[in-house]
Amino acid sequence: MKATQLRANLYKTLDEVIATGKPVRVERKGKVVLIAPEQPVKQPRVFKKRKLLVNPDEDITQIDWMAEWRKNNAVSKSEFKKKKK
Repeated sequence: MKATQLRANLYKTLDEVIATGKPVRVERKGKVVLIAPEQPVKQPRVFKKRKLLVNPDEDITQIDWMAEWRKNNAVSKSEFKKKKK
């Protein structure tokens, strides 16, 4: 990038460097200057896209989740009701 381009887009360029963490090379009078963040920028985690519902028409509010709950937390339905009281 030439210094003139940097001058025209200074804040946009700085915001881009901050967001991406990628340094920008600026050329002026035959010399190159790098604009880079002082500390590395944490990149957001990219998660694999997954199909969540096998049957999107099914009303998930009617599903009995107690089997899953018991598997993970070992609480029976009767124990759950006792704890609730």
